[in-house]
Amino acid sequence: MVAMMENFMCVYDSVGLCKFSRGFYLIAKLPEVIEAITGMKFTEDELLKIGERIHNMKGAFNYSEGVTRKDWLLPPRILQDPIPEGVSKGSKISVEEMNTMLDDYMKARGWTQDGQPAPEKLRELDIAQ
Repeated sequence: MVAMMENFMCVYDSVGLCKFSRGFYLIAKLPEVIEAITGMKFTEDELLKIGERIHNMKGAFNYSEGVTRKDWLLPPRILQDPIPEGVSKGSKISVEEMNTMLDDYMKARGWTQDGQPAPEKLRELDIAQ
């Protein structure tokens, strides 16, 4: 679900929609909006695939610049200090939970466990040979 939303937000950003309007334009409406603006027709699935390509290109660039999984960890304060008030009072995310979520995320994305889009994924998306 996180990957799908990231793909959607990459499309949202590339179209130039303001993120404050999130929820106003759902993926079901984007093909209509894009066609009205550009005259180009896309299905929802095509737009999400475009978003996936964008996200993977960003990931490949970031990795080439030295961003790895260690940079994805939440700050120590979030991982160590319980939430002080509100509905989630007393809750926190452990390093183990964070690593489990990152493992799942990297696997769902088709990336290495270190945060690099895998060559197979880049080929699948026609980004690399």
